[in-house]
Amino acid sequence: MNTTSSLRSSSALCVATVVVAGFLCGCTTGARFTVQAERRDGAPVAAPSYRLKPGSGLTASGASPALSAQVQRDVRAALASRGLYAAPEGVVPNLEITVDLGQGPARSKTLRHTAPVYAEGSPPVSRNGELRRDGGSAASMPRKIGEREIVQVVTVHPKYLRLTAHPSRSGAGRRSGESAALWSVSVTNEDESSDLAGYARLMVAAAMDWIGRTTGAPTEVTMSHRDERVVFLAHGTGRPSQVAVDAGTPSSARSGIDG
Repeated sequence: MNTTSSLRSSSALCVATVVVAGFLCGCTTGARFTVQAERRDGAPVAAPSYRLKPGSGLTASGASPALSAQVQRDVRAALASRGLYAAPEGVVPNLEITVDLGQGPARSKTLRHTAPVYAEGSPPVSRNGELRRDGGSAASMPRKIGEREIVQVVTVHPKYLRLTAHPSRSGAGRRSGESAALWSVSVTNEDESSDLAGYARLMVAAAMDWIGRTTGAPTEVTMSHRDERVVFLAHGTGRPSQVAVDAGTPSSARSGIDG
């Protein structure tokens, strides 16, 4: 094998190995969320005033008082970005918006990946698909002849945020007997992290563009602490991509979870 072909083989091997190893160690570019939003046919895009109502998950032991307060602040900011405002004391709001946050029981999940198989010599990848530090020089790396499956069992932690808007109990809608939700947004995540507090703001940001809209089918969103929506919620600075109530289809969030 000449030097040029050896370098090409080495380069291809390194790329393949980094991809596999990164997937196995969870070194992704962001936290992934599934968003499901529904809006009842004929419901207004947004009623202007609301009152928040903490849900059972937000008041349970899974969320501390500090986290509960943070989530409610973030939800108010997200609602404001969509043209809604909190009704002053003594004023009957148009909507009651229930905020719920929680975490389900951990469960085991089987992941399957592939790693290259070589024809001769010591494989430059270990059993879990990671690049061996003693893999040898590029010139001695063997020829790839196929791939093998790697099976890994991990523990995942389901996390969720739900926003649900009903006509106010004191408003005209409830007086006429109407009780169905006008709109709802559900954000879920399932990965190896059990840090509900660390994910709470990301989930509010993931829900932000879908308030008062419908996703049709579940929508995948990748969110990070550097995303403009998260910065907006945390600091009140910047401007989310979608802030007008009549804006178009929400844009996907970008970049990694690490700050």
